[in-house]
Order: sequence, then structure tokens, then C-alpha cells
Amino acid sequence: MKSVWRFFSSVYLTVILAALISAVAAWGSILSMRYPQFFRAFDQEVLLPFLASFGAKYLSLTAWVWALIVLTALFGVNAFVCTADKVYAVFKNRKPWAALFPHIVHIGFLIALLGHLAGSAWGFRSYGNVVFEGDSIPVPHAEGIFLRLDKSEMIVLPSGELDSLKTTVTLLDAKGENVAQGDIGMNSPLIHKGIAFYHFDQGSSPSGLVIDIDGLIASVELEGSFQAPDGAEFRLG
Repeated sequence: MKSVWRFFSSVYLTVILAALISAVAAWGSILSMRYPQFFRAFDQEVLLPFLASFGAKYLSLTAWVWALIVLTALFGVNAFVCTADKVYAVFKNRKPWAALFPHIVHIGFLIALLGHLAGSAWGFRSYGNVVFEGDSIPVPHAEGIFLRLDKSEMIVLPSGELDSLKTTVTLLDAKGENVAQGDIGMNSPLIHKGIAFYHFDQGSSPSGLVIDIDGLIASVELEGSFQAPDGAEFRLG
């Protein structure tokens, strides 16, 4: 047991694992750029279940992902053992509390790693949730919670690329009372009770038509009605 502990507390192991992770990630980046359609599916599913089912059929393309998971797990164990040794030494030698501060980064890394692992194994992703401004929709896997789109502000560059995005949403309970409210930006989700809400895409939806009837211009909303010059009434819907 002591030999295993010493093995994982080695700084040389840290250097080797970091180098291997960098090399594998670089190779994975090349494959991702070469087969973008294949790897785009990974962003739309929970990683580990999807990798175990679909990814297992294409090991020539997904072997680097498996390798990266194993190496990252070993790196996490290495970081835990090294941090435990250092923290134990601080308490054993009764060093000042300030000696613990550098290890807070390691602890934060381990917490983030565990959170990412949990989300990759037991989380969920839900797509195709379309909501119009002012309307609300039920939140998947969260009974009694609804999401309302308050407003969306976008700045588009002359090239057509999206420069900035701010989407204001409100979470409501079954009674219609506010549970949470916040802004969603690019790579900046609203997080509530472990569920992250992202703005995935946007578009426009027609609200009606402008109709020219023998020179008479009429603006008609969907499900609305209009009257022709001869008195006939029509309904749009």
C-alpha cells in the first residue's frame, strides 16, 4: 500500500501524465477537426453512456477519448495524493495556516473534476426546447419548474457572426411565482439546482402578414381576421 501511495505522490508521475494528456488532447483536436460531424454528436449527449454505446463501435476515432479519460483519472489521483501529503505535513509540523493556501487550487481542481465526472456519467442534455419571447415552457427532468423567455439581445457583426448575446430568462414554479432569474450569455449559462440553461440557437417567427387587397393595406396577426373591400371577412390561421 505504501509503495502504491509513493508511486502516485511522485512529481515525476505528474510531469509524465501532463505530457501524455497534452499529446493525446492534441491528437484528439486533429481528429475533431478532420471529422467534425462525428464529434459534434458528443456535445449533444451525456459523455460516458454515449461513449460506451455509440463510441465503442468506432474505436479508431474514440480511442483517444478513452485514453484521455484514463489519464485524467490518474492525474486526479496523483493530485489528490500529493495534496493529501502536503496538507498532512502542514498540520503535522504545525505550519501557519497560510501554508494551506497554495493547495486550495489543487482542491478546487479535484472538486471540478469530480463535478465534471458526475455530469458526464449521470447528467442529462435536452435539445429542441423552443420558447417564444414572453412565453414559458416546462423544464425537462424538473417537475413543476417552467422557463420563461423575457427578452433576448444580440449584436451581430457585419460579417453575420454573433458578437454578443444576452438572454434574460425567469424560472417559475407551478404557481407562476419566480424561482430564479438571470441572464444567459455565450458560454455563460444560468445554473439553478444543478441544471445549466444555455442559449443554443435563435431565430425569428412570423407574427402576421401585411396584405394588399386592391390597394387596401391591412396588417393581420396570426389567428386574426381582416375585411376585404367588398365586406367579406377572412381569418388568418
